[in-house]
Amino acid sequence: MSALELIDRLAQQQLISDKMAASLRKQVKAATKPVSAENLAKLLVKKGQLTAAQAKLLLAAPKPPPVVEVDDELGLADDMDKLVEPIDDEIVEPVEPLDVAPPPVKPKARRPEPEFAAFDEGIGHDDSQLDESELDAHDFGEVSSDAGGRAIPRRRGGLGGLLAMLRPGGPKKFRANRWDSPLMLVGGGSLIVLSLVGFALYLYLSRGTGDDAFNQANENYRQQAYGQATAQFQQFLSDYPDHPKVSLARVRIGMAEIWSQVERKDWPAALNSVRSNLPAIETQDAFSDARPELASLLPEIMDGFAEAALNSKEVPEAEANLQLANEAFDEVNNSSYLPTSTRQGQQPRIEEILGKLETVKFRINQDRELASTVVKIGEAAAQGDIAAAYDHRKKLLSAYAKLESDPRLDEAVLKVTEIERAAVRPWTDLPTPTTTDLPVASQYRVVLSQQRGKALESLNGTIAVVQTQGAVYGLDAASGKVLWRRYVGFNSLHTPVVLASGGGDPIVVDARNNELLRLDAATGNLKWRLPCPAPLTQPGEASGRILVGCKLEDHGIAFAVDPQDGHVTGGVELPVPITVSPTYDADRQRYVQPASHSTVYLFSADDWSCQGVSYLGHGPDTIAVSAAVVGDILLVAENPGVDFARLHVLGDHPEKPGVLQRRVEAARLDGQVVVPIQVAGKRVLVATNHGKVMAMELDVNQTDSPLRNVADAIVSVAPGTISYPLLDEGRIVVGDNQLTGYEL
Repeated sequence: MSALELIDRLAQQQLISDKMAASLRKQVKAATKPVSAENLAKLLVKKGQLTAAQAKLLLAAPKPPPVVEVDDELGLADDMDKLVEPIDDEIVEPVEPLDVAPPPVKPKARRPEPEFAAFDEGIGHDDSQLDESELDAHDFGEVSSDAGGRAIPRRRGGLGGLLAMLRPGGPKKFRANRWDSPLMLVGGGSLIVLSLVGFALYLYLSRGTGDDAFNQANENYRQQAYGQATAQFQQFLSDYPDHPKVSLARVRIGMAEIWSQVERKDWPAALNSVRSNLPAIETQDAFSDARPELASLLPEIMDGFAEAALNSKEVPEAEANLQLANEAFDEVNNSSYLPTSTRQGQQPRIEEILGKLETVKFRINQDRELASTVVKIGEAAAQGDIAAAYDHRKKLLSAYAKLESDPRLDEAVLKVTEIERAAVRPWTDLPTPTTTDLPVASQYRVVLSQQRGKALESLNGTIAVVQTQGAVYGLDAASGKVLWRRYVGFNSLHTPVVLASGGGDPIVVDARNNELLRLDAATGNLKWRLPCPAPLTQPGEASGRILVGCKLEDHGIAFAVDPQDGHVTGGVELPVPITVSPTYDADRQRYVQPASHSTVYLFSADDWSCQGVSYLGHGPDTIAVSAAVVGDILLVAENPGVDFARLHVLGDHPEKPGVLQRRVEAARLDGQVVVPIQVAGKRVLVATNHGKVMAMELDVNQTDSPLRNVADAIVSVAPGTISYPLLDEGRIVVGDNQLTGYEL
């Protein structure tokens, strides 16, 4: 072995530092004489860098495989065994006695041995020496000496030092304790090495087994077998508490508990699980892996409460689910769970859920207002304030139109109508007709008129009665000559009713005196007059009777008059005002009387007994013409706006006698209906003040839509011009500032 090889071995076994090894190589190469491994070892022992045992062990080690190496500078021989130099001095290493009690047997006396024996005889002398002066003192550090001046080398620690002290060969050193046996020390060192190797092997094997356990649990988690996955993750935590995926396992356990409640659609339990599990796993390093799942899971819980609220039948249940949905929304808004980057993908769905919650709020408020309105309607009806009761209903429907057919509201209104029905009284204070006319200021009347065109001989003997600018005129239809004139008041907008069976005599309303008059068609003389207690409605003729009404402020009177002598044949007082006259329904032998607002009354044609009151919902004074009957259909025109009208189509309720129901939704018309609806057989003609004329026909086979349009016409008229339609067999004639005919 060469000195350089010895230095390499010392460095490999970390018996000297890399810095010292480099310095030794440099000095060996620069030595003036060849340096042997033995001399270098002796010097290192002397300097305290090696023990004698370590030196012997190193020098006795087998030679490495031959390597072709040329070192011209040192000029070392190939056979390193020839460079052996005898050891002059005995190198010893003091051994500190262990603090162990001596054995009970007294040891035999023997001659003391030196602490260390000399090198084996195999280490011979060599003329080549390494001068100590050629080595730097700082390369070895300080070396302590004993009392005799002999160097005491340093004690080396670690397994290398322990093995170096136990190298075989040479005279045995004195053992102060029986536990100083080399076998004991070597066995203990081997045990330590084996323990370290076993522990490393355990870590390697347990790592592989832990990964398998985690992967199996994670696969069950992905397959939504949350109960099984939770148990496996918990076992994984118990078996492998130091595994790198422990944090993710804890996150998976918390998420599995939440998902299991969501899968069962147990939304309260799911929300409670979110509150209990997420704060616990939020601090885990692997919590970020759960955020993509939370992006869909948390809105799912919120949506579950929203759907439950939408499907709730009772308000308290809906309110409870709405509250829980808002609490779930708080979890959605938690940026620790759903950062902005994660939430963006779910924002459309979140907006949809919020829309559901707004619908729930609307329904809750609607139900609250409905309950409150029902109470108010009942209170107003109990006090006899029918108008206030219906006003409460109207206000409710203006905000919540879908409640119009709500059973609770219908029941409340039905109670009001029953009160109305019970409040109907026969009219007993009947007026008496007279044939004596009221005195006038002058008996002389002068009518200025001018005729144009030729007379129509086909109309000879026909008298036309018209009313304009506060007066009624009798005209010769053939020539247009004015036969007579009677002033009835500028505030009178009634149309004279020509009696079909009375020789063409007109029934006229005197608005100045609130009287109903019958005039002679040829002369205009009075035949009878009937004083009334209030302004009169537009009269109508049906079944040989004149049907008319009185408009009082707080109630109304509907009655029938015999056209022959003007006496009242019957009538009733209604608890609400009226604006139009009753209509005769010949098929059902009853009178139909719309009130000034809200309701429609049905009276028996025999004795004027009230058969029922039905709620229509029209506003005050919005009905300008009487109802029309065609077949089993009742038509009521309402003018809720200044430029449009609604045509209500009603029919008898099949299960509730005396109650009317809607057959179809009310039709919207352009303009107001201010002239009576014309009925001819199964055909109906409706005209508005915007020039719209609509012809309809009853189809009894169409129960869902019993009226179908036959024709629509638009007549160009000046604003405010009233058009009067006439249905004449297959033609429509409209008269306003001109006559216009239309073929059907």
